Amino acid sequence: MKTNKKVILVAMVALIVLAMAAAPAMARYGQRGGRGMGAGPAAGHRMGHGMGHGFGPFWKNPEVAEDLQLTDRQIEQLEALSDDFAADMIDLEAAMKKAHLEYGQAMDQYPPNANAIKKAAQAVSAAQADMLEATGAHHVAVISVLSEEQFNKLKTMPRSKKRGRGQGQQNRGQRGQRGQGR
Repeated sequence: MKTNKKVILVAMVALIVLAMAAAPAMARYGQRGGRGMGAGPAAGHRMGHGMGHGFGPFWKNPEVAEDLQLTDRQIEQLEALSDDFAADMIDLEAAMKKAHLEYGQAMDQYPPNANAIKKAAQAVSAAQADMLEATGAHHVAVISVLSEEQFNKLKTMPRSKKRGRGQGQQNRGQRGQRGQGR
């Protein structure tokens, strides 16, 4: 009986420590997507493959592209970077989902296995780190396409303008109105 209590106590302490260590990463993970497990930062990058921190696919907004005086070559480069990043994020998001699944499975085991839980938590952290590193590398690549003057101008633009929706945002409202009459 003493051994059983000791195992439960150790497992509880390990869970508390892991929960405290994982809380910041999991909080960041859930902030963007809102779809529960597996949404991750990639959910914030869907359909425009934005970069977070207010820089979305800004080049898709004709007004922003004109204000920044983006060349056709720059727009092509930005599109290629965006497509590559989207493909990378699919794999990284899948790795994050798998890590969360394994973490959940480890947490559901009885008797609790502190080592398995710790290993699964580390896999979640590693998957999160991989996603953040990819996002940072994408940010660097996108900014490297711009001149310093273009980057400084982009930084001063309102956040809503940099999201890259421009014309599409207006059209979405019109589509919704047309759809109501059918």
